[in-house]
Parts: sequence; structure tokens; C-alpha cells
Amino acid sequence: MTADMSTSERKIEDISLILKDLLKVIKVVSMYPENNPLPQSMRRSFAEKLEAMVEDYGELTINVQRETLIYNDEVVFHGNAREENLAGIFFEAGITQIVLKGGLDVIEIYKLLDVIKTYINSADKSQDLAGMIWEAGISAVALKTLEDIALSEYDSSFDIQEYISSGGSSFDQQGVFGTETDAGYQSIFSREEDSGKYESTLTDDSDDFKPGHIAYEAEMGPVSGGGDVASGTDSPNTGLHYVELDDSAPSGVALETQGAAEALGFTGGPGAPEGQREAVPNSTLILNDEFKLSEEEELQIKELIAEDAFFEPYTSTVDLLKEMLLQETELPGFSETITICEKIMAEFIRAARLVEASSLLEHIKTLEPRVRKDNPLWADRLKGAYIGAGSRDRLSTLAESLNSHPDIEPVELKKYLSYFGWEALAGISDLAGGLQHRPHRDCILKYLAERGKNNLDIVAKGVFDKSPDIVRNAMAILAQVADDRALAYLEKVTAHTSEEVRMELIKLLKDCPHKRALGILKKAVSDPQSEIRRAAVKGIVARRGADAFATITDIINDEKFPTLDEEDQQTLLDAFSILGGEQALTYLSELILTFNHFRNRTLTFLRQAAFEALTINRSDRADDVLRKLTRSWRPDIKRQALQAVRRRREQKYGVR
Repeated sequence: MTADMSTSERKIEDISLILKDLLKVIKVVSMYPENNPLPQSMRRSFAEKLEAMVEDYGELTINVQRETLIYNDEVVFHGNAREENLAGIFFEAGITQIVLKGGLDVIEIYKLLDVIKTYINSADKSQDLAGMIWEAGISAVALKTLEDIALSEYDSSFDIQEYISSGGSSFDQQGVFGTETDAGYQSIFSREEDSGKYESTLTDDSDDFKPGHIAYEAEMGPVSGGGDVASGTDSPNTGLHYVELDDSAPSGVALETQGAAEALGFTGGPGAPEGQREAVPNSTLILNDEFKLSEEEELQIKELIAEDAFFEPYTSTVDLLKEMLLQETELPGFSETITICEKIMAEFIRAARLVEASSLLEHIKTLEPRVRKDNPLWADRLKGAYIGAGSRDRLSTLAESLNSHPDIEPVELKKYLSYFGWEALAGISDLAGGLQHRPHRDCILKYLAERGKNNLDIVAKGVFDKSPDIVRNAMAILAQVADDRALAYLEKVTAHTSEEVRMELIKLLKDCPHKRALGILKKAVSDPQSEIRRAAVKGIVARRGADAFATITDIINDEKFPTLDEEDQQTLLDAFSILGGEQALTYLSELILTFNHFRNRTLTFLRQAAFEALTINRSDRADDVLRKLTRSWRPDIKRQALQAVRRRREQKYGVR
């Protein structure tokens, strides 16, 4: 018994909810254009739910009253205000019962919504909603109207009328009003003393039929007495007397009308002499005056037209959804509205309307703490909505829209992303790798750098990805963060298999101010690719300060230094001399004085590079070192020393 009751109650609740949804859908589809995403989404959602409910519960019969809808003697909808009264829409159309039959499908539900939309938006209020539904061919929706009820009361009476017309009645019986006898009908529709007087067997194809004539039985006189009429003739076939009306003489009907008018105090009617007739008022002019708008009404209409011209469907959709969220009083309806909001946000993003999507997302996020205390389940649903907006599926929709709409402003994208929490960082990191337009990609990377500082492990995981694009994006983020943890992740990229990735790392670290960046560049000096080594060397020598000098010193003292390209060795020795000043003189002198008994090419080059480095050394002691070397007993050293002194003098004084 309890189970039966719970099933019945659940059925009543489901019907009540679907009727509330119907009212929402009717309001939305009546207000917005068909191509607006809101009515499209709501129509689809409502149709699917209604189809499933009819399939589960079978045929549903709902009785209609002025403000209520009733199912099995239970009120399933009650509306107070006119604009919130679903029952009133059907009641005012004369519909007293709605039957949803089995087999109702989505297509017929769409047709029903379209008919109701047309009915509500029509300026012609005389339209018949029931007739429109019937004409639309919606076979799974049956209606009972007030007219059906009225006609059903006289079903038996019409059978009697058919009996009367078949000739099975006696006209001599006395009728009593209200009975179902043939005489009863005759007492209503005819006078006993006139029975049969005006019956005629003439038809249009009769030999005695005369257009423009009045016919009556000769012994009873004309139908309407009074007035002058032309003389008539008798018919030999029927015994009827024909009278041809004189154009100058008023008809009997006109005479009677004139008499009635004179009795009411009017003169100059159609039976009056020509000179006394009054002009008939022009009904068109009367109606024009009646329907003419006042100045205030015209002003209101102009304002409405102007407002409609600037109607912005996306903003209006957001406002309506906000209102719908605040109006819900039950969790199922609230959850369904949130689902609609999620679908609409997806449509906004596809249409490149990030401003409206941001507005709706902001409302959902700010509403969550406001309802948390009184309705924690509602708050959880709201939280799930804005966290779900940052899921990979939703972000893939965003990526497609950004690639399809390069005109989307980065500021709009930044505002939309600002409503996401740390949960979306991983998805946004992946998103950056598939963007085709530089402004959008830079905006994403900047966002991740700002938001990723406190969740660096999430952002940095991209450096381990197989995709070079994702690795590059992760490096760009970490380079902007530029702290110890970020540089530790970047150092791992020096072993990446992709040359493009390793070169990108050098470019990112070239301007990085962090001390640890020099260590990564120093490590890159040993890269297998010469272009990467040269870029790393240039990145190091471009710096200034003790840290850069110490890094160059370590590289020069490393046993791998002679294996570097000669150009890179020269670059490093020049930087070593400039940055080191007097500190560099001892090492450079040792390179020059190193004996090269077997004329080793590397030692020969290093001696030449050391002289070049001494030439650009900025300390005054460099001059003393070079002058001393000019007095060397070793010819090669003496010769190169004299050349270095000459070049140094040219650099300092501009003379040879």
C-alpha cells in the first residue's frame, strides 16, 4: 500500500513539474526568436522529458479550470498571476480537458509548442486554439472544449430533429417547451396558426420560379401588407400569386423597418420619401475614430518599437536565466534550470559571445555562497556547474570557438577564464597547445603564469608531455613564473629529444633574471647541436655581473672547452676578458705563453683568441701585459703582441 501511494505521489509530482516546465518553455519560445539558443535548448529538453513521461505513465487526462489544472482530482498546477497562469491560457481558449495519449513524440510536442506560440503572439484574439491544434495534425493530443459540452447536451434533440425532417411527426399536436417531442420543437420554431402557410415547393429550377418576385397563396394575401405594389399574376400550376416589386415602392420589410424606426423616434429611414431620407453614417470613419491611438499611446508604441530595434537576444537570455534561477522553489526544477544554463553557456561560447557567458558564469559562482547556508544541495549543484565549465570537454569547445573567431578580444577571454578555479588549470594548460592565434595563446599563457604559481605541479606537468607544443607552452608558463621550482622543471627540458624544444628553452631563458637560468644555459653549452650551443653562449655573454663571469670561468676551465666551436671559444674568451677585467689577465697570459712544441691547432687558436681578448680588455693593466709580451724572445708571441697593441691603440684613441 505504501509503495502504491509513493508511486502515485511521484506521478503527481512529475506531472506538476512537467507542467511548470511547459509554462517556462511557452514563455521563452513566445518571447525569443527561433534561432536563439535558449528556446532551442528548452524545447528540446522539455520535449524529451514529456515524451519519456507519457511513455512511462501512459495516457494522461488533465482537466482545465480557470486557475488550476487537475489530474485524478489532484491539483497539479495552480497559477495566481495572469502571466504565470498556464491554466488560464487553455481556459480562456475554451478548453476544458487535455488528453496526452500514448505515442506522443518529440515532433508532435514541437508542433504543439509552435501552435501555442502562434496563438499567444497573434494579434487576432478570435483564433481558436483547439482548432489550430487539430489543424496541425497533432494526433496524440486530444482536447475537450466548452462547445463539445454544449453540443453533447443536445445530441438526443438533434436526433429528434432528424426524425421530424423525415416526416414522422404530426403538426397537429400541441407542443410544450422543454420536451423532446416533435410538437415541442414546432412550438418553439413556428406558430401553430401559421403552420404550412409559407411552405413552398419552388426551387431554382422550377418552371414557376421567378427571380425578383414575391410568391404567396392567393387566398392569404401578401406576406407583408401595406404599401403600393405592382399587380401580380396567378400561377396555373401551383395556385400561387406572384407580385413584382416596383422599384419606386418600398418593400414590406422596409415598411416594417420604417415603422419600427418611427416608433423609436427616428425619421428619414429607408421607407421615407426621397427628400426626407438621411445619409447613412460611414462605418469606416466611425471605426477609424474608435481605434485611433491617443498621443500617449502612440508615444508608448514608438518607444516599444525603438526598444525592439535594439533588442539584444544574448543579454536578454542571460537576464531571463538569472530570473529563472531565482524563481525556482524545488531542487529538481532548480537543477534542471542549471542544466539549461550549462547548455546555453556552451551555445554562447560557440557563438563567440564570451561576455554573456562570463556574465552567466559569474552569476552562478556568486549565487553559490548565498544559498550555501539554507540550501547546501543547491549550492553543490551551482559549484558543480562552474567547475564543470572548466572541464576538458567544455574547454575544447572554447578552443574551437577561439580558432574559428580570431576577432575575440583577449580581454574577453581573460575575463571568462577568471571565474575558473585551480581545478581548470590542467585543462587550460592543454588548451593552449591547440590555439592557432597568437593573441589568444599569449593570453592563456599569461593567465596560467599568474594562476599557476600556487599550483605549479599542475601547470608544469606539461614539460613531460610527448607533444612538443604542450611542452613549449609549459616552458613559457614556467619561464614567466621564474622561481626556483619553475627553473627546476625547466632544467629537465635540456635533455628533451626535440631540437626545437631545446632551442625554445634557450630563447626563454635568455632574458630570465633568475640566477639558476645561467646554470641551465651553462648546461646547454654542451648541447650536441652547434646552433643550440651558440645560442646558449650568446645568452650567457649577454649578461653582466659576477654570476655571469663565474659561469664563463667554469666553462673555460672545463675540459670540454677546447671541443667547442672556435667561434664559441672566441666569444666566451671575449666575454671573460670584458667581464673579468684585471681578473682575466692572468688566465689569458697563461693561454698565450703555453708552449706548443708540436704546433697543435687548438693551442694555436687559443693563443690567437687570448690576444684578441686582451685587445678588448678594459683594464689599464692590459696595456702593461701586452707591452711585456712585445719583448718576448718567442717570435710568434712578439709578433701577435705588437699587432694587439696596435689594434688596442686604434680602439682607444682612434689612431693607427
